[in-house]
Amino acid sequence: MLFRSLQVVAEIIARSEQGERNVAVFPGLNGVEDYLIRAVKLAAAAEDYREQLQSVKDLHLGLVRELFPARDQAGVITPLQIMINDLEDVLKGVQLLREYTRRTLDLVLSFGVQMSCCLVAGYLQVCGLPAVILDARRIIRTNDYHGNAVVSRGITSELISACFKKENNALPVVGGGLACAESGATTSLGKNGADYTTSL
Repeated sequence: MLFRSLQVVAEIIARSEQGERNVAVFPGLNGVEDYLIRAVKLAAAAEDYREQLQSVKDLHLGLVRELFPARDQAGVITPLQIMINDLEDVLKGVQLLREYTRRTLDLVLSFGVQMSCCLVAGYLQVCGLPAVILDARRIIRTNDYHGNAVVSRGITSELISACFKKENNALPVVGGGLACAESGATTSLGKNGADYTTSL
């Protein structure tokens, strides 16, 4: 399913007219959010979350081995492994505190979206298409209501305009549903967040 979706995206981009500006918006992989929610709940209960974390790791690294030629795999596996290590650090913190908040959950779920973008951008590059990950938290501002944040449209529009004036001709791959509060905390746009990101 993912392979065909990526093929379609690559074909659409390749057919785009020269000078036309596209943005690829992707959510996390199917099932990853469930693994991450279970992991953070287990961590908060001081129980073993490692099986859930391993499932997230196996899913992403398995797709790298399936989708990428051997010579290109290290360039994708390395950043994915860094994200997985960072995610584990967050879960260890939750386990020590034995609690999590909506803010913590937004942060944990953001790793799934970021890992998806890493796969997509890497695949497009292998297909010969210039692609770069653009962290949505750089360009989408919200209030501090975690789990279903409200977009600050004025500043978001300014950030998006400023960003696209600076970016080169590479295709931005943006994580759907991710955003950032004025405080700097990671927020999420709630259900159908990827569609909301696309509309911005």
